[in-house]
Amino acid sequence: MVKACTINCSHTFCEICLNTWLRESNVCPLCRTSVQTKTLCLSMDNFITNINNLLGNAIKEHREKIQQEKLTVNVPRVPQMAWRGRRRRVIRRNI
Repeated sequence: MVKACTINCSHTFCEICLNTWLRESNVCPLCRTSVQTKTLCLSMDNFITNINNLLGNAIKEHREKIQQEKLTVNVPRVPQMAWRGRRRRVIRRNI
């Protein structure tokens, strides 16, 4: 789970996975309640990190690798500036 996120029906999901789901549907994947709010759950993130630290380096490294893969794949794109906001070069001709 990368960035644990709790929604208004009290179900908790990976934030990246939840955002992917919400692009298609605006309901909870488990109970089908309409999603109104979502909150990052730092306590769940800390819990998972502490458990991974206790289980050993191999599991810790595997989780970090998965987190980096998910975060790099789901980097939000910066929208390009619209043409009307750009300066256009005006060519002046002497007539």
